[in-house]
Amino acid sequence: MILRARDELGIDLSRSILIGDKRSDIEAGKNAGVAYSLLVRSGNPVTNEDDCKLF
Repeated sequence: MILRARDELGIDLSRSILIGDKRSDIEAGKNAGVAYSLLVRSGNPVTNEDDCKLF
């Protein structure tokens, strides 16, 4: 979905921010080359303290 948005909308991922509420959101952002990925608390549990340090 991130890469599709990049292609269809001309988004520069190296200058973008992704905000997600699950570790998989953050990993997707990192894998797609998003400059910054931020994990927010929205009711999904943070099960690993390291999840709070992903960028």
